[in-house]
Amino acid sequence: MPAVSVVMPSHDRPGTLGRAVASVLAQTQADLELIIVDDGSALPAREVARDWARRDARMRVIERPESGGPSAARNDGLRAATAPLVAFLDDDDTWLPGMLEVLGRALAASGPRVALAYGRAIEVRDGRESLFPFPRFGPADEATFDRALRLDGCILLQTALVRRSVLDEVGLFDEGIRACEDTDLLIRIARRYTFLAVPEVVARYHRHAGGLSRQPGALDGHRRMMAKLAPELAARPDALAMHHRLLIHRLYRLGRPREALAEFRAMRRVVRPAARDWARCCAGPLFPLRERAHQLWSRLGVGAGP
Repeated sequence: MPAVSVVMPSHDRPGTLGRAVASVLAQTQADLELIIVDDGSALPAREVARDWARRDARMRVIERPESGGPSAARNDGLRAATAPLVAFLDDDDTWLPGMLEVLGRALAASGPRVALAYGRAIEVRDGRESLFPFPRFGPADEATFDRALRLDGCILLQTALVRRSVLDEVGLFDEGIRACEDTDLLIRIARRYTFLAVPEVVARYHRHAGGLSRQPGALDGHRRMMAKLAPELAARPDALAMHHRLLIHRLYRLGRPREALAEFRAMRRVVRPAARDWARCCAGPLFPLRERAHQLWSRLGVGAGP
């Protein structure tokens, strides 16, 4: 039995898949298995996965006949996984060589209430690198669930090492959610366990316009997650307001200001909007212009944009 199972869902990214796979196989913790779940890709991407699997006996490829989304793909990988620890990596992201060793050592030194250890990530966007925001949860943090429910800090799933027994207890990914599925899982884990922050860079997170979090499906996924959390959110107006804020932000990104305004009104029924909420609402119609300006400035190499 390997020490760590790495699950990598992949869908039609032959140009980045090899880079992601290479970063897993280069881990200093070499006692691992890598399970690539091809989520209904076209032949070129499948051939990349098959070629890598022929080179290294630690790899397996599961091929789905059609795409079921990242939750379904990850669940297929988890059902095939055999190790007591599990990590996830998307096919366009990469790990630093010590990722599994650093987090495995931290998790081994922690108590049974710690479900996962996670590290820092470098965000790569438009060719520029910066540190991704790093929430600091601790093993004795009794407010883990409240913080997770309020979206107080974003833990990137690709920076985490998770105990398999915890996933068996709380359930796998919700296959009805095609985006925000990682947040849904982390909130379910936080109901019963705590997280351990390891302040060391372990991954590179590649952000791009085609990501699922920036597509319309992210709205449906977030709303499904909110419906599941309805009793807890009803008892915590501040947490419910944070979810409305994120939906407003996503709606403006998608160029849907009328729906964003409806979300703002829904938030007003829950909490009194802060000055920043009014500012966001008023400036919201300009958001698509801001995004286009950022892309243009990036192409021209003139700073990071506003």
